[in-house]
Amino acid sequence: MDDCKRRDASVWDREYRSGVWDYLATEPQSPRYSIIAAWCRLLKPGARILDLGCGEAILLDFLSSGAYSFYHGIDVSQEAIARARRRARRPWRQKLSCADMETFVPRERWFDIAIFNETLYCSGDPVRVLSRYEDLLADGGLLVVSFTDLEPEPWRTVEQAFKNRRIAAHRLRDEIRGKGWHLAVYKAAAGARKSMGPKRPDFFRAPQEQVEGPLPLRLSPERAALFEGRGRLDLLEVGCGRAQNRDYFHGRGHRYVGLDLDSRRADVIAAGEALPFAAERFDAVLTIATLQYSLRPDLFLREASRVLRAEGTLTGTVAFLEPWTWGSYLHLTPGGLIRLLQDAGFEIEFLWPGWSVGAAVHGSAFRPWTRLGEAMGKAQDALHRWWWRAGGSGASEPASDIFTRRLEYAASLNFHARVHRPRSGAGRRSRATARHLRGAP
Repeated sequence: MDDCKRRDASVWDREYRSGVWDYLATEPQSPRYSIIAAWCRLLKPGARILDLGCGEAILLDFLSSGAYSFYHGIDVSQEAIARARRRARRPWRQKLSCADMETFVPRERWFDIAIFNETLYCSGDPVRVLSRYEDLLADGGLLVVSFTDLEPEPWRTVEQAFKNRRIAAHRLRDEIRGKGWHLAVYKAAAGARKSMGPKRPDFFRAPQEQVEGPLPLRLSPERAALFEGRGRLDLLEVGCGRAQNRDYFHGRGHRYVGLDLDSRRADVIAAGEALPFAAERFDAVLTIATLQYSLRPDLFLREASRVLRAEGTLTGTVAFLEPWTWGSYLHLTPGGLIRLLQDAGFEIEFLWPGWSVGAAVHGSAFRPWTRLGEAMGKAQDALHRWWWRAGGSGASEPASDIFTRRLEYAASLNFHARVHRPRSGAGRRSRATARHLRGAP
């Protein structure tokens, strides 16, 4: 088996096409697949399964429908994956990818079981590979391995490293053919789970406090709470529209300035990309559903940063998946918003989903019967939440992952960020802003 460590994917493709690996689907191999399928069904019913080096996904023939809620098989051979896709009978909960298990990073955030069915021979360091995928398992997750006894060294290496966490083991022997297999199940170390991809940011959360009582239409309870307990603020609202928030903030003792490009209720008529104020003029900037109407959101945010005092805050919303409206230019993804805020000198404290895509899409599509559309959208959103919690068939997702899912399918994004950097050269506009004011490209 040592030669498989050096094989190119094209070699595996050629061997699959020539029938070298057809014997894996024959009767002598079935006990090995049956035991692995039984472990999945008995130890983790309804599991999310990751099958590393799945080949033609023969294991799917042995997994009952109740044994798993989601199956993701990967293999380095495109020919094997093509055959596996023909074998898959439940495509809504089966995924097959052509990838190398040494470098593969799944989009899914977690699994319950990682299976290495006669594949670890092809790794130069099987313990390292097992540890890598252990990091992706949910609490109580399982590692399932099998090795032929014709190659005892990889089995001994793995068993030595993980024997203290072995919860099941089986030895198979084919007396006629004179070969056998070692199979084992190891429990993932407590707290081992990490993400192979980018770490979930700490600011992926919503404010816990809310203001009670009547609020202006454009001010949600959690957004309003972000201005509480901060004393008397100099507050600028960019894109104030009809300035519905003016009376509310005046009633709280704040000094409010409303800015808009075209509103008779605004205190100042100007663009958010070129604010007509001195540096460090305000304690807080509020912008509700305005950023998507800017062709230069980078300048918009830099100007907000410029006019804020040290420790000043920017609070707002921006469109993400909501339908296009006349005049909007750039709807932002969570990643795009994060990058723009950080580039403008902000430290993000909260980033949470606004209204849902179901309510946004159906509410817009069924105008003027908006209430009918919103009701349909709420039903769709409820189905989404149930599906995420159930994981398809009972494998529930952690609450943190459900929050991230809601961000992925949000019609709009809410954000709250703070200026923490030293205020050097605060009285000068950036060169980009100066060019924008002159109308230069």
